[in-house]
Amino acid sequence: MMRRYRTMLGAGICWLLGIAAAGGVMLEKEALTFDGRNTLPAFALEQPLAGTFTVQLKLRLRAWPAGGKEEFSRTSPAGVVLLQGRPEAGECLIRVLGKRLQLHLRGSAAKGQGAMARGELPLGEWVRLALVHTGAETVLYADGAAVAALPVPPGAGPWNRIAVGQELGGIRLLQGEIRELRVIDRALSAAEVKQAFRESGAESHLSEARELPPLQLPHPALKVAADVIHPIAGTIARTAEIVPWSGPGARDLLVSGAGRFHGHRVMLYRNLNRDRDGVPVFDSGESIGLTGRDFQTLRRPDGGFDLIASGEGTPFPGQLVFYRNTGKPGAPKFGSPLPISVGNRPYCQAFGELAPRGWVIGDLDGDGVPDLVAAAADPEEWNRNAPDGVSFFNGREAENSGPGRGYDIAGKWLGEECRYRFFWAKGEPDGEAFRFGEPKPILARDTVMPLQWKTYPPAPAPALLRLDGVPHLIVAGDVDRLLAMPIFPDGAAMRCGPAADLLRERSMTENYWIESLRAADLDGDGHQELIAAGNPGRITVYRGRCPGDFTEAGSALQRGGLVETDTLVTPARGDWDGDGVPDLITGDASGYLIFWPGTADPLVYGAPVHLRENGRIVHHQAGPSGSIQGYHEKRWGYLQPTIGDWDGDGRNEIVTNDIRGAVKLYRPVAGRPGEVRSEPFLFRGKPLPAAWRVRPAILPARYGFGGENRAVLLFLDWDGDLAAAVPARSGSTEIARIVKLPDASGKPIRLCGVRGHWGRAKLAVSDWDGDGVWDLLWGHNLGVYREIWPKHLSRPKGAVPCLFRNVGSNAAPRFGGLQELEQADGERFHFHTHNSSVFPTDLDGDGREDLIVGAEDGKIYWFGRDGLRIRREPAQER
Repeated sequence: MMRRYRTMLGAGICWLLGIAAAGGVMLEKEALTFDGRNTLPAFALEQPLAGTFTVQLKLRLRAWPAGGKEEFSRTSPAGVVLLQGRPEAGECLIRVLGKRLQLHLRGSAAKGQGAMARGELPLGEWVRLALVHTGAETVLYADGAAVAALPVPPGAGPWNRIAVGQELGGIRLLQGEIRELRVIDRALSAAEVKQAFRESGAESHLSEARELPPLQLPHPALKVAADVIHPIAGTIARTAEIVPWSGPGARDLLVSGAGRFHGHRVMLYRNLNRDRDGVPVFDSGESIGLTGRDFQTLRRPDGGFDLIASGEGTPFPGQLVFYRNTGKPGAPKFGSPLPISVGNRPYCQAFGELAPRGWVIGDLDGDGVPDLVAAAADPEEWNRNAPDGVSFFNGREAENSGPGRGYDIAGKWLGEECRYRFFWAKGEPDGEAFRFGEPKPILARDTVMPLQWKTYPPAPAPALLRLDGVPHLIVAGDVDRLLAMPIFPDGAAMRCGPAADLLRERSMTENYWIESLRAADLDGDGHQELIAAGNPGRITVYRGRCPGDFTEAGSALQRGGLVETDTLVTPARGDWDGDGVPDLITGDASGYLIFWPGTADPLVYGAPVHLRENGRIVHHQAGPSGSIQGYHEKRWGYLQPTIGDWDGDGRNEIVTNDIRGAVKLYRPVAGRPGEVRSEPFLFRGKPLPAAWRVRPAILPARYGFGGENRAVLLFLDWDGDLAAAVPARSGSTEIARIVKLPDASGKPIRLCGVRGHWGRAKLAVSDWDGDGVWDLLWGHNLGVYREIWPKHLSRPKGAVPCLFRNVGSNAAPRFGGLQELEQADGERFHFHTHNSSVFPTDLDGDGREDLIVGAEDGKIYWFGRDGLRIRREPAQER
């Protein structure tokens, strides 16, 4: 039965009804013009849109909303087509956010999901759009190419109302024209959409997605000397795979990460065919422009290779995608990603009420077609892991979580463990690519029980590894544990034998929180090694021949390149080894304290040296009950160092804070720049009560705080207030008194939020305005801004450097309001989520302090003073 559409006339605009050649009902209008102010047309459908359908139109923009900035305001994003029904049916929306199209889809849940197109929309040129709804997913095409896609969430539709040129609630109006709006009562195939664009004879004016050339970064970053060998490290949630990129026998490294974190790029590191201490050495890497993450190599019989990846950043988020290699050996070339279905559904919907987590592919049944192994879990696993069953970061207090809370009287975490289940899906050829069949539980041992692992997040990461010719399923989980199980077909089922620990010692030195695990023969000896990558940002190699025999060989290395540490780096700069040249001191999420020797070039540093105490590497870690965020952070350290002359002897010391809120002083050992001696800061005989993960600042004695000639320590106290710790005597770690530092009105300055947003600030002293009175620079976590950012200022979209000017005196400071530092051209900084670890230092010798900023990708970015300014922004209510 044909669907009938009834028009709702608005502003004198009428619609023409007709029958589409494609076999459905078509709505068509010669031209609609929108100036951002006019009344907008809408129409109701006598038969609601449900199941499958296609919406087609031509769009020509006159202006980008908000001048092309990707922001949400009264005018942005601008709506193009909006499908709505009953309130519980959610909505489907095409809109323009910044200079790009966005597909938005919401079902019965309160919050929807969005997928951004890669290319920018042109102004003044026609773009042909098609919205194809298959029932399982919704795909947005522009000029015949898929540019965004989303799985259909539960409860989405049916929709019986279409509005054009507007966003939800009739706001955020379009400036441009729409023509040839059609609704067709079936889902056009990708080939049909592409063919329709070809037959139109139109030329596409869509810009290609801009690929980053080799080593292009959002900002300039500090480097190491060209001959320095050091670990590949950096961005959060890294994944890694060995690929024959440089030729059939090559063992290069393809590294990716989560796009929502700072510095994410898909990177290729070429193997230099050398090793050090049993681990391979690569070059310093290049961006290759592919999108997606968690890549896996598919070797072809013709000697070539293809790639499979998670579809993050592609038009198919939440799905697995296939990249066909059409290049030559040594010069691969990949086309557009193609989605891979799992049980005729998008990957993210293939496991019913469970959400997929880690995955791997391999031929399990010997038919020559790769099969899928995946872990899946309750989508609320992270909230269940919190002691009160709600997010740590919602800005509200909760009884059992926050400073000093979260564990029972025996030290056991109060949050719930999660049950992770393992599935397999048979691979099936599908043209040039393939698809996976219906996922089925992998069976455990000789039972009918599904294979499961009950543990705390993060989710297990699987790999398929041959040991003595027998396929084994290897699973990384429980923070730093590897389990091995033989895996084999059992009739129509897939079964795993008993699990055994893979590692000789049940702990890892250089990696933990593993996001991807892959098997490859790295050294050509005929035996596979394991390559692990994850949250610390390292890529670690494990070698062995059987369960219980594997050892951690070390982290993959690179020659030259950038200063890189594990994730969430916090840097400080000053002369540590006494040679008169400023050095770098870094701390990171893993808890390492590292010294990078300075060179004649202030932007280049020598090989990293892990500082040691009594011959042992300084390594701060939470342990099983040391993190307020849970047992799963037992291997984190979140080390926050600063450098300065604490005792007035003319040599610099290091002061650190960490995941436990433990504040320590590290003194250098004369003549041994890699060796230190530590002392804890004490107040009334107990550890200094400090908020966790705060980088303290040493206020030099020359400023005479409180009228006394001694250095004092700036930190956040247990309440989260900005405070000064005054030592009993110069250079002592015994604190005589704690002074809360006030704002201009005399009130304490609360510089953090609650629970997961407690602490976290990065403090640094600087006379930034050159008036002879010290000021305070600071950086923070993005989420904290919701709790501390002034209401009259627009909140940044990413972590930024900030300033409190001292409007009092050196001895009795008072601080003015928050001032944000931005780039000299008015562009705001955007260091994404976790940190903007600022440190002022004179890089060019002109007597003015410049800025270095440690970011969550383990890199240290630098900014000359002339490239910075105080943000100029008219006050506005939010």
